[in-house]
Amino acid sequence: MEGLLEVDPPDYYPIIDKLFADKLQRALDTFGAVVEDMKVRVVPKGRELNLFFYVEASHGSFQAYDIEGIIQGILEKLCGEATSSFGSFYGVSFHIAGMEVKEVPKGSGRRGSISLTVNGPQEVKPALARVGKGIGIKLREWGYRVRALDLKMEGDAVRLTITMEQKLDRATRISLSDRLSERAEAYLRSLLGVRYPVAVEIVGKEKEDDLSQREDVRELMNRLRNGPSR
Repeated sequence: MEGLLEVDPPDYYPIIDKLFADKLQRALDTFGAVVEDMKVRVVPKGRELNLFFYVEASHGSFQAYDIEGIIQGILEKLCGEATSSFGSFYGVSFHIAGMEVKEVPKGSGRRGSISLTVNGPQEVKPALARVGKGIGIKLREWGYRVRALDLKMEGDAVRLTITMEQKLDRATRISLSDRLSERAEAYLRSLLGVRYPVAVEIVGKEKEDDLSQREDVRELMNRLRNGPSR
């Protein structure tokens, strides 16, 4: 996807990315439109996954069309497809419980193809998301090609994992990790008024794989299939 994708809870990120976000952008390519930002809240209820979408998208041409109606139609179609294909394997259905689409200027996301996940107490998630966006913008300005950013608060510290689209030698990884750690700590101190140490890990691009082959996805879906969610 061209823009930024945030999923809450982040455990559902690979499912939303593959079954909805990626396919939505590919469908919009025919209209010359771009998803600049996308947030999805997943609320499990028994064997149902209720999805709340917030999408910011931009026109890619001067052609007049209802981008809100197009996106709603695409997501409804994808929801049905997800239920009949992936969902049927686990006996789980997908439902759109809410949707908001906003048209924004082209390029307003300024982030390239970077996905973001955040995990931590609810009260710090907005700050973690802002830090991730700021780091993504800075990496792009520095000329790095980034696939994904993951920020996780663990106790009184934060772990930032960066998945690169390019190979970096060891010296560059160490230097870049130190720079980003300092910058992320400064962002958090400014946003929260508290110093949180940030450990940075830079890894190579993850291999694209089938959702059904991912252990984390199988465990997640099996929990839904075998009993009511807590």
